[in-house]
Amino acid sequence: MILADQPDSRRGEITDKGYIAQSVARSLRADAIKAMFAGGPGVIVAD
Repeated sequence: MILADQPDSRRGEITDKGYIAQSVARSLRADAIKAMFAGGPGVIVAD
């Protein structure tokens, strides 16, 4: 998934070691994840 904004360390999406905090990112970006699985506009599906 390509998003318009980067992960934000101030919101806790980046760990101290520089990794993505997946559970935090999933909760903060829940709407984008739902849209991706719903196949809405802007979602490209490879067949």
